[in-house]
Amino acid sequence: MKFSKEYYLRLFDKISTIRLCENFICKYYYQNEMKTPMHMSKGEELVVSSAVEIFGNKSKYFGYYRSHALYLSLINNIESFFGEMYGKSIGENFGINGSMHIVNPKKNLMLVSAIVSSTIAPAVGSAYASLLSGSKNLTISFFGDGATEEGVFHESLNFAALKKLPIVFICLNNGLAVDVLIANRQAYSIKDLTKSYGIKYFKITSFEIDEVSKVYLEAKKYIQKYKKPVFIEAFYYRQLQHIGLKTDFEDTENSFERSNYRSQNKHHKALKKDPYLLIKKIVEKKYSQKFIARYLERKNLTIEKIIQKVKKSKFTNFNEIIKY
Repeated sequence: MKFSKEYYLRLFDKISTIRLCENFICKYYYQNEMKTPMHMSKGEELVVSSAVEIFGNKSKYFGYYRSHALYLSLINNIESFFGEMYGKSIGENFGINGSMHIVNPKKNLMLVSAIVSSTIAPAVGSAYASLLSGSKNLTISFFGDGATEEGVFHESLNFAALKKLPIVFICLNNGLAVDVLIANRQAYSIKDLTKSYGIKYFKITSFEIDEVSKVYLEAKKYIQKYKKPVFIEAFYYRQLQHIGLKTDFEDTENSFERSNYRSQNKHHKALKKDPYLLIKKIVEKKYSQKFIARYLERKNLTIEKIIQKVKKSKFTNFNEIIKY
C-alpha cells in the first residue's frame, strides 16, 4: 500500500504545526501569561494526526485532556489555539476552556475533558445518533489507557458492540499512569477486554508513518464493510512529563510527579525514533531539504507573529465569561 507524495506533506503539515506550536509554548510559558496547565502532545503527534488524516474532517471527534494534537490536526487554527492558551477573547472558546477543554463542535471537535474516560460515553451517544439518522459519518473516540480502568469504558464498548455502532475507539497508550508503569497497575490485557465484547482489535506499535497509516486504513475499511465498531490500541512514547514542559529526568515543580521513573537509555532510543524527525526525513527526500527548511522557517515566523498578536489582544470580559 503506497501513499502519495501529497499525503506525506499533508501529514507533515499537521505534525510540524503541533510540534512547533508546543515549542513556542515552551518558549513563552515561563513568562507566566499562559495560566492554563499544559498537557503536552509531544510524542503522540503521529498517532493522532494520521487518524485525522485517514478518517477525515467529516467524522466527529471526541478527545481527552491531552488535546493539542487533536485540535491542531483537525481545526488547525493557530491564532484561536494560542488565544485559548493565553485566555484571550480571540481564543477558540474565549480563553475560558484552556489547554484541556478546547473544542469546536461546529468543526466536529465535539468534546475533550480532563476527567478520565468522561468523553467515551458521549462519543457512543454520537455514534448511536448517526446510526439512527442514517448518517455515514464515523465517530472517533480518543482516550488514554487509564480510561480502560473505568466502568463507563466497559459499558460503552458493550453498548457499541450490541448496537453495531459506527465508532472507532482509539486508546492512546503511552505505557504510563502519570509516573507508574502500566505493568505495575493493570492486571488485564486491553486487547483481551476488547475482544471479549466481540469488537475487532487493531494494534499500532510502530513509529513509522506508513505502518501507522495502514492500520487506520484497515480499520476504516473494516468498519465500512462490516458496519461494526473497531478498537485501535495505539502505543506511543510520551516525551515529556505527564503534565508540564520538562522531561522525566529534570527537576519538576509538580509535587505529585516523580523524576527518573523511566530508563534514560530507553528515553534516548525513543527520541531517535521521534515521528516528527522520521516524517521530516521522508518529505525532505520527496521534496527537498531546502523546500522543507523554508517551509519550517515560514511556519515559525507565522506562529511567532500570531503569538505577539495574541499577547496584545483583549481578555474576555466578565459578562461574556458569565454568559458562556
